[in-house]
Amino acid sequence: MSSALRASSVLILTMISWSSGCGASSSGYKAPVIQEIKGKITFLGEPLIAGRVSFENADTDRQTTAEIQKDGTFSIGPTTKSGGLPVGMYRVIIMKGETNTYEALPREYLDFPSTPLKIEILAQQSDYPINIVVPQEPSFE
Repeated sequence: MSSALRASSVLILTMISWSSGCGASSSGYKAPVIQEIKGKITFLGEPLIAGRVSFENADTDRQTTAEIQKDGTFSIGPTTKSGGLPVGMYRVIIMKGETNTYEALPREYLDFPSTPLKIEILAQQSDYPINIVVPQEPSFE
């Protein structure tokens, strides 16, 4: 095999390996950190006993929802479809359950554009208690 042919073969193999993903770390892409989260939702000091809690990523608008258990707890992690939430800022809403507890829940907690609940999901932190308090003059319209 001539040296020119050998050099061409090496160049072609190098180009194929680069295009097939070798050296992808030099592209600058960094996979998002996915964090398992859990918490307890309380309203006026008492746990919400049914319904769902939904998290909407402030940058991507991607939503992930978890069931609220009878003791007010929720979790999003390995046993859920999403496996966790990417680290970042989230808007949080409460979705009605089958209890009348929600009749007193101010409407702004039920809709992403109006919710005052905002949480930053951080790497290495998994506990996110959500305490809902009614403002001095609640609006129930």
